[in-house]
Amino acid sequence: IEFDDYLICLACGELDTACREHYAEDIAVYENGVAVAHGRADALRKLRPITRRYAMLRGTLDGLYCDRVTGEVRFVCRFDGVDIDGRLVRDVVRYRQRWTVAGIVQEWQERGAAIAITAQPNRQGLDLARSHSIDHDGGGRAQAWA
Repeated sequence: IEFDDYLICLACGELDTACREHYAEDIAVYENGVAVAHGRADALRKLRPITRRYAMLRGTLDGLYCDRVTGEVRFVCRFDGVDIDGRLVRDVVRYRQRWTVAGIVQEWQERGAAIAITAQPNRQGLDLARSHSIDHDGGGRAQAWA
C-alpha cells in the first residue's frame, strides 16, 4: 500500500488516479452517511463528472491520523481549484478510511454542513505524508497492515 502516493495524488488534485490506484476493487464509499458507490468502477464512474468540471485542482491536507493496527485513517482535505468556466471553487472534505492490503476498502466522506473544521492549518504541509506513512520497510515502499 502506498499511502504517501495516495496523499500526494489528493494534494495534486489527481482524484481519478487516487481512486484508480488506491481504492480496493470492492470499496464502499459513503458521503454524509449515504452509500454513493460500491466497487472501484462505480466510484470512478461517479467521480468522472467531478474531475471533468475542473481545469485545475489542488488539495491541502490537515489533521492526519493513521492507526497502523486497525487500518483507520482520518484527515481533512480542502480542495481549491478553477472550474472549466474560470470560476474559483473550494470544497472541504473530511475523510475516514479503512485500509487493508487491497487498498482502501471503506471510505466515509463528510461535506458541507456535515462537518465543522476545528483543526488549525498544518504548517508542515505535505511533510505529514512522509512522517505518517503506513509502515515502511526501509526501502521507501510501504508494507501492508496486518
